[in-house]
Amino acid sequence: MAVIIGQTIYDIMLPVHEDVVDFVNIIKLGDGDTVAEFKQIEPFNVRHVVVVGRNNIVVSADYSGIVKWNGKDKYAFDWQIKKDPPLYLCKGDDGTALAIAADGISATRFKTADGTIFLKSALQAKAIGEPVLHAGRYYIPTEKGMLVLNQDLGQAALYSSEAITGEFELGFAKDHAYLIGRDFVIRLRAF
Repeated sequence: MAVIIGQTIYDIMLPVHEDVVDFVNIIKLGDGDTVAEFKQIEPFNVRHVVVVGRNNIVVSADYSGIVKWNGKDKYAFDWQIKKDPPLYLCKGDDGTALAIAADGISATRFKTADGTIFLKSALQAKAIGEPVLHAGRYYIPTEKGMLVLNQDLGQAALYSSEAITGEFELGFAKDHAYLIGRDFVIRLRAF
């Protein structure tokens, strides 16, 4: 089985289209048959889809907030955190997830089993990119550089990127994190 997220390229009824996901389905890999469709959040824009386990999918969508879908029931979700969809959503360790609110500053960790919010924090700088979990820490690109958070959302490090211009990606190998740009690779020192 596989989770398929999709986007309508052109719709005659909606010629101006946002860069969002339009549908979430589960298909069989062998024959491509659709096993389940998540209709509860339609016709609203899907902002994030994070697979947190077998038949457990966390989805954020306009007007729905954050919901957990069991991958079976077309018109139902297991729980809902009723709030605006987050700017970023990242799978965490031990059945948790991290949501960065639309303001780019408010961070919330919640349990994916039941939607219980158990940690809230304000980031030291506005998030400008998707958080990545590596070795038990969240790496978040911010306006001030690469912010590293512990599981309790406390700041572990902030790597300044004022001298770095252009686009770059975050990569991991063994126990190190790397900033990778068009003409540079920077290894962040072990901590």
